[in-house]
Amino acid sequence: MAFLLWNCRGLGKASTFRALRNLVNKHKPSIVFLMETKQRKSKLDRLRSRLHFHGSFYIDPVGIAGGLALWWKEEINLTVLSSSKNYIDTSIAINDQHCWYGTFLYGSPYLEERADIWANMSSLRSNDNILDDLFSPAEVRAIQSIPIGNPDCKDSLIWPANKNGIYSARSGYFSVLDSSQATPITSQSNDPKIDKNIWKSIWKLHAPPKIRSFIWKLCYNAVATKENLHSRFHLSDGKCPRCHDSVESVEHVLFFCPHAQAVWKASDFNYCPSLEGFPCFAKWWLHLFYSFMTVDHCHLSLVAFVCWFLWKSRNALVFQGSCDNPIEIWHLAARSDAEFKDVNSIPSRPLPNFLVSPWQSPPADFIKVNCDASFDHRTKKAGLAAIFRNSNGEVVGGSTMLVSSFSVVTAEALACRLGVVAAFRQGWKKIILESDNEGVISRLLKHEFSCWESASVEADILSFSFLFDVCSFSFVRRSSNGAADWLAKNTRNHSCPRDWVLSIPPELASLL
Repeated sequence: MAFLLWNCRGLGKASTFRALRNLVNKHKPSIVFLMETKQRKSKLDRLRSRLHFHGSFYIDPVGIAGGLALWWKEEINLTVLSSSKNYIDTSIAINDQHCWYGTFLYGSPYLEERADIWANMSSLRSNDNILDDLFSPAEVRAIQSIPIGNPDCKDSLIWPANKNGIYSARSGYFSVLDSSQATPITSQSNDPKIDKNIWKSIWKLHAPPKIRSFIWKLCYNAVATKENLHSRFHLSDGKCPRCHDSVESVEHVLFFCPHAQAVWKASDFNYCPSLEGFPCFAKWWLHLFYSFMTVDHCHLSLVAFVCWFLWKSRNALVFQGSCDNPIEIWHLAARSDAEFKDVNSIPSRPLPNFLVSPWQSPPADFIKVNCDASFDHRTKKAGLAAIFRNSNGEVVGGSTMLVSSFSVVTAEALACRLGVVAAFRQGWKKIILESDNEGVISRLLKHEFSCWESASVEADILSFSFLFDVCSFSFVRRSSNGAADWLAKNTRNHSCPRDWVLSIPPELASLL
């Protein structure tokens, strides 16, 4: 099925109709969408019948401007769902099969009208069941996370493995490495689906570099257990040298060998690892990291010390034939952890002045727009927030929104666009937009949209900025953006009051 979409700029002239007829004869479209017809229904119907189209729908021009026409062949079952002077929304079926939805859009030549057009477009598919009926859940999430940007932006090919969208040999190598399906390895520690937060938890440990590197190797199963040596034909037997009962994997050495279980039982953790349902080491460590987030990360370094001394005890048995007491191993780990923290402890001091940056009021006649986004990597949802304050520091408006997004950068750009659009609708002429995302602000100041994830949204922000008498962009630290940050997080968690502008919550008031 072929489509013909043409901004004909008036169908009153015979030469224009001849050009249309030549296009129809050449491409044989099943559906024709004409923009700026500048003609009434009666004239357009006569032209339709001469081109042998069966169905039609028209939007009359306003005066001598605009006008839309939609024609389709007899085998097309087309139903118009809604329409305006800028679009015709339809459901389409071919011979009563393969029903799908099509929206034929004519963008406004006036920049100030485009935000309303896109807002109407996004509301057309507010019912998620429509997408659910047509696509898989993964495809629905991907579609919903696509940001709608400025239609004047040119499409371009991008390489998604690089932020600038440009291919490089390095990014290509790592992309192939990540996507390759290697031969499965029996060890649990080679699970390829590892949360990236695990690396942050390792490299920020309060432990010597050798222990951090050791934990990193455990997550990659890159230690010389007998299981690994046997799989590489260095040993004929992969059994545990201590219990001689099970294969010596990373998990067995650290958790399931009776000696290791005695160490954990003797520790202050009083931990009893269970083989049933136990994940790989990397997932176990990540679960531990999230569990300690709300308690004390210092405990995580103690766990790392216990793993380290369990491994040293295993090596002492293999190479020296010595067998350490489980209670002594625990005491050695606890003492080493305490000594390291004592030697490397840094007394708490107030932040230097250059890190403390309270919110600064704008000049008279200006409105300051603080924007922020809170992104959930699991659900791909983002809470967007923009709060407006005058030169007296008073909250004079704001806007929040929950959207789908495929990255943090896109969410931050969408928050800035939300602030600019809302400020324009309020009728303010002089604004200062602040965000704690340095990358977005830097690209807006340079007019260089080098990040493919947010390029279209940033171009949209810049287009809207020209509608103000004065619109400047400024990067601020998180400490100066606390109010917008609070609103964004609570919007993402569905806990932001709808009337927060009129009745400011106490938690938000403390941040103003």
